[in-house]
Amino acid sequence: MIPRQDLTQRAGAWLTRSGCVYEQRTIPLILILFSMAPVTQAKSKLLLVAANPIGTSRLSLDREIREIELAILKSTTRDAIEIRKFQGLRVADLKHELLTYKPTHVHFCGHGNFEGIALVDENDYTQLVTFGALAKLLSLFAGQIDCVFLNACYSAGQSRSISQYIPHVISMNGPVPDDVALRFAVDFYEGIGEGKGIDFSFKWALASMGLYGPEPGHIPALFTNAG
Repeated sequence: MIPRQDLTQRAGAWLTRSGCVYEQRTIPLILILFSMAPVTQAKSKLLLVAANPIGTSRLSLDREIREIELAILKSTTRDAIEIRKFQGLRVADLKHELLTYKPTHVHFCGHGNFEGIALVDENDYTQLVTFGALAKLLSLFAGQIDCVFLNACYSAGQSRSISQYIPHVISMNGPVPDDVALRFAVDFYEGIGEGKGIDFSFKWALASMGLYGPEPGHIPALFTNAG
Protein backbone atom coordinates (compact mmCIF):
# COMPACT_ATOMS: atom_id res chain seq x y z
CA MET A 1 0.00 0.00 0.00
CA ILE A 2 1.33 3.46 -0.89
CA PRO A 3 1.63 5.76 2.20
CA ARG A 4 -0.85 8.63 2.27
CA GLN A 5 1.96 11.20 2.28
CA ASP A 6 3.37 9.75 -0.94
CA LEU A 7 -0.10 9.74 -2.52
CA THR A 8 -0.54 13.40 -1.56
CA GLN A 9 2.82 14.32 -3.07
CA ARG A 10 2.07 12.42 -6.26
CA ALA A 11 -1.35 14.02 -6.57
CA GLY A 12 0.16 17.47 -6.09
CA ALA A 13 2.81 16.79 -8.74
CA TRP A 14 0.17 15.53 -11.20
CA LEU A 15 -2.04 18.58 -10.62
CA THR A 16 0.93 20.89 -11.13
CA ARG A 17 1.90 19.21 -14.41
CA SER A 18 -1.73 19.48 -15.53
CA GLY A 19 -1.68 23.22 -14.93
CA CYS A 20 -4.36 23.04 -12.21
CA VAL A 21 -4.56 25.66 -9.48
CA TYR A 22 -5.19 24.05 -6.09
CA GLU A 23 -4.64 24.43 -2.36
CA GLN A 24 -2.64 21.83 -0.47
CA ARG A 25 -5.53 21.17 1.92
CA THR A 26 -7.83 20.18 -0.95
CA ILE A 27 -5.64 17.24 -2.09
CA PRO A 28 -7.18 14.70 0.35
CA LEU A 29 -10.62 15.59 -0.99
CA ILE A 30 -9.37 15.21 -4.57
CA LEU A 31 -7.99 11.77 -3.70
CA ILE A 32 -11.37 10.75 -2.26
CA LEU A 33 -13.18 11.90 -5.39
CA PHE A 34 -10.77 9.96 -7.60
CA SER A 35 -11.33 6.82 -5.53
CA MET A 36 -15.11 7.16 -5.93
CA ALA A 37 -14.95 7.45 -9.71
CA PRO A 38 -16.41 4.39 -11.46
CA VAL A 39 -13.95 2.04 -13.11
CA THR A 40 -14.84 1.35 -16.73
CA GLN A 41 -14.16 -2.23 -17.77
CA ALA A 42 -13.49 -3.17 -21.37
CA LYS A 43 -16.42 -4.90 -23.07
CA SER A 44 -16.26 -8.45 -24.32
CA LYS A 45 -16.67 -8.45 -28.10
CA LEU A 46 -18.46 -11.43 -29.64
CA LEU A 47 -18.06 -11.98 -33.37
CA LEU A 48 -20.83 -14.23 -34.73
CA VAL A 49 -20.01 -15.52 -38.21
CA ALA A 50 -21.78 -18.03 -40.43
CA ALA A 51 -21.47 -19.65 -43.84
CA ASN A 52 -23.77 -21.99 -45.76
CA PRO A 53 -22.23 -22.40 -49.23
CA ILE A 54 -24.22 -23.36 -52.32
CA GLY A 55 -24.32 -27.12 -52.65
CA THR A 56 -24.30 -27.82 -48.91
CA SER A 57 -27.33 -28.77 -46.82
CA ARG A 58 -29.32 -25.86 -45.49
CA LEU A 59 -28.71 -25.05 -41.80
CA SER A 60 -30.69 -22.82 -39.43
CA LEU A 61 -27.86 -20.30 -39.20
CA ASP A 62 -30.13 -17.24 -39.08
CA ARG A 63 -31.96 -18.77 -36.15
CA GLU A 64 -28.75 -19.72 -34.35
CA ILE A 65 -27.34 -16.22 -34.59
CA ARG A 66 -30.66 -14.66 -33.60
CA GLU A 67 -31.10 -16.89 -30.54
CA ILE A 68 -27.50 -16.41 -29.36
CA GLU A 69 -27.98 -12.65 -29.63
CA LEU A 70 -31.27 -12.90 -27.75
CA ALA A 71 -29.64 -14.95 -24.96
CA ILE A 72 -27.04 -12.21 -24.53
CA LEU A 73 -29.60 -9.38 -24.68
CA LYS A 74 -31.72 -11.07 -21.98
CA SER A 75 -28.73 -11.58 -19.68
CA THR A 76 -27.77 -9.50 -16.67
CA THR A 77 -24.39 -8.55 -18.17
CA ARG A 78 -25.73 -7.55 -21.59
CA ASP A 79 -24.16 -4.08 -21.34
CA ALA A 80 -20.72 -5.67 -20.97
CA ILE A 81 -20.97 -7.72 -24.17
CA GLU A 82 -20.87 -6.26 -27.67
CA ILE A 83 -22.00 -8.32 -30.66
CA ARG A 84 -21.20 -8.17 -34.36
CA LYS A 85 -22.84 -10.53 -36.88
CA PHE A 86 -21.61 -11.55 -40.30
CA GLN A 87 -23.18 -14.13 -42.61
CA GLY A 88 -22.02 -15.53 -45.93
CA LEU A 89 -18.49 -15.40 -44.55
CA ARG A 90 -15.60 -15.29 -47.02
CA VAL A 91 -11.89 -15.51 -46.19
CA ALA A 92 -11.50 -11.77 -46.83
CA ASP A 93 -14.42 -11.04 -44.47
CA LEU A 94 -12.90 -13.13 -41.68
CA LYS A 95 -9.54 -11.40 -41.99
CA HIS A 96 -11.17 -7.97 -42.02
CA GLU A 97 -13.34 -8.64 -38.97
CA LEU A 98 -10.44 -10.01 -36.94
CA LEU A 99 -8.32 -6.97 -37.73
CA THR A 100 -10.91 -4.22 -37.35
CA TYR A 101 -13.45 -5.50 -34.83
CA LYS A 102 -10.82 -7.05 -32.52
CA PRO A 103 -13.13 -9.69 -31.00
CA THR A 104 -12.50 -11.44 -27.70
CA HIS A 105 -14.83 -14.32 -28.67
CA VAL A 106 -15.35 -15.80 -32.14
CA HIS A 107 -18.32 -18.06 -32.93
CA PHE A 108 -18.54 -19.84 -36.29
CA CYS A 109 -21.62 -21.78 -37.33
CA GLY A 110 -21.82 -23.77 -40.51
CA HIS A 111 -20.34 -26.85 -42.15
CA GLY A 112 -17.08 -28.55 -41.39
CA ASN A 113 -15.19 -31.77 -41.96
CA PHE A 114 -12.01 -33.46 -40.76
CA GLU A 115 -9.88 -30.98 -42.68
CA GLY A 116 -11.43 -27.61 -41.93
CA ILE A 117 -14.48 -25.35 -42.02
CA ALA A 118 -16.50 -24.30 -45.06
CA LEU A 119 -16.60 -20.60 -45.89
CA VAL A 120 -17.92 -19.23 -49.18
CA ASP A 121 -15.91 -18.16 -52.21
CA GLU A 122 -16.66 -15.25 -54.54
CA ASN A 123 -19.42 -17.27 -56.19
CA ASP A 124 -20.93 -18.47 -52.90
CA TYR A 125 -19.60 -22.01 -53.31
CA THR A 126 -17.44 -23.77 -50.71
CA GLN A 127 -14.06 -22.34 -49.80
CA LEU A 128 -12.50 -24.82 -47.39
CA VAL A 129 -10.26 -23.26 -44.74
CA THR A 130 -8.03 -25.90 -43.20
CA PHE A 131 -7.57 -26.04 -39.45
CA GLY A 132 -3.84 -25.54 -39.90
CA ALA A 133 -4.37 -22.31 -41.83
CA LEU A 134 -7.01 -21.16 -39.35
CA ALA A 135 -4.71 -21.87 -36.40
CA LYS A 136 -1.92 -19.87 -38.03
CA LEU A 137 -4.24 -16.92 -38.59
CA LEU A 138 -5.69 -17.00 -35.08
CA SER A 139 -2.22 -17.30 -33.53
CA LEU A 140 -1.71 -13.64 -34.44
CA PHE A 141 -4.50 -12.76 -31.99
CA ALA A 142 -3.32 -14.99 -29.15
CA GLY A 143 -3.37 -12.19 -26.60
CA GLN A 144 -6.76 -10.87 -27.69
CA ILE A 145 -9.13 -13.77 -28.37
CA ASP A 146 -10.17 -15.80 -25.33
CA CYS A 147 -12.52 -18.31 -26.97
CA VAL A 148 -13.17 -19.75 -30.42
CA PHE A 149 -16.38 -21.77 -30.85
CA LEU A 150 -16.52 -23.83 -34.05
CA ASN A 151 -20.11 -25.05 -34.17
CA ALA A 152 -19.59 -27.34 -37.15
CA CYS A 153 -19.54 -31.10 -37.67
CA TYR A 154 -16.21 -32.90 -37.27
CA SER A 155 -14.45 -29.71 -36.21
CA ALA A 156 -12.79 -31.19 -33.11
CA GLY A 157 -10.27 -33.45 -34.83
CA GLN A 158 -7.71 -30.86 -35.93
CA SER A 159 -9.04 -27.79 -34.11
CA ARG A 160 -7.02 -28.84 -31.06
CA SER A 161 -4.10 -27.14 -32.79
CA ILE A 162 -5.87 -23.79 -32.37
CA SER A 163 -5.75 -24.22 -28.58
CA GLN A 164 -1.98 -23.84 -28.75
CA TYR A 165 -2.67 -20.13 -29.22
CA ILE A 166 -6.23 -19.50 -28.01
CA PRO A 167 -7.07 -20.26 -24.33
CA HIS A 168 -10.41 -21.97 -25.08
CA VAL A 169 -11.57 -23.77 -28.23
CA ILE A 170 -15.00 -25.43 -28.45
CA SER A 171 -15.70 -27.77 -31.35
CA MET A 172 -17.60 -30.92 -32.32
CA ASN A 173 -16.24 -34.47 -32.39
CA GLY A 174 -18.64 -35.78 -35.01
CA PRO A 175 -21.87 -35.09 -36.88
CA VAL A 176 -24.27 -32.86 -34.97
CA PRO A 177 -27.99 -32.42 -35.74
CA ASP A 178 -28.83 -28.82 -36.51
CA ASP A 179 -31.21 -28.41 -33.55
CA VAL A 180 -28.68 -29.92 -31.10
CA ALA A 181 -25.91 -27.61 -32.29
CA LEU A 182 -28.20 -24.60 -31.98
CA ARG A 183 -29.47 -25.49 -28.51
CA PHE A 184 -25.98 -26.21 -27.19
CA ALA A 185 -24.69 -22.86 -28.47
CA VAL A 186 -27.58 -20.89 -26.99
CA ASP A 187 -27.16 -22.56 -23.58
CA PHE A 188 -23.43 -21.87 -23.66
CA TYR A 189 -23.93 -18.15 -24.29
CA GLU A 190 -26.66 -18.05 -21.68
CA GLY A 191 -23.95 -18.91 -19.16
CA ILE A 192 -21.53 -16.39 -20.64
CA GLY A 193 -24.23 -13.71 -20.49
CA GLU A 194 -24.66 -14.31 -16.76
CA GLY A 195 -20.99 -13.69 -16.14
CA LYS A 196 -19.98 -17.33 -15.85
CA GLY A 197 -16.63 -18.51 -17.12
CA ILE A 198 -16.12 -20.53 -20.28
CA ASP A 199 -15.55 -23.81 -18.40
CA PHE A 200 -18.76 -23.41 -16.40
CA SER A 201 -20.77 -22.31 -19.44
CA PHE A 202 -19.56 -25.34 -21.40
CA LYS A 203 -20.59 -27.70 -18.58
CA TRP A 204 -23.89 -25.81 -18.23
CA ALA A 205 -24.67 -26.34 -21.91
CA LEU A 206 -23.80 -30.04 -21.66
CA ALA A 207 -25.96 -30.53 -18.58
CA SER A 208 -28.82 -28.58 -20.14
CA MET A 209 -28.91 -30.85 -23.17
CA GLY A 210 -30.07 -33.74 -20.99
CA LEU A 211 -33.21 -31.79 -20.14
CA TYR A 212 -34.32 -31.78 -23.78
CA GLY A 213 -33.47 -35.38 -24.67
CA PRO A 214 -30.42 -37.63 -25.00
CA GLU A 215 -27.23 -35.89 -23.96
CA PRO A 216 -24.78 -35.12 -26.79
CA GLY A 217 -22.17 -37.13 -24.91
CA HIS A 218 -18.61 -36.61 -26.08
CA ILE A 219 -19.54 -34.72 -29.25
CA PRO A 220 -19.00 -31.17 -27.92
CA ALA A 221 -15.35 -30.80 -26.93
CA LEU A 222 -13.54 -28.08 -25.01
CA PHE A 223 -9.80 -27.70 -25.57
CA THR A 224 -7.70 -25.39 -23.43
CA ASN A 225 -4.07 -24.33 -23.38
CA ALA A 226 -3.63 -26.87 -20.56
CA GLY A 227 -4.78 -29.68 -22.90
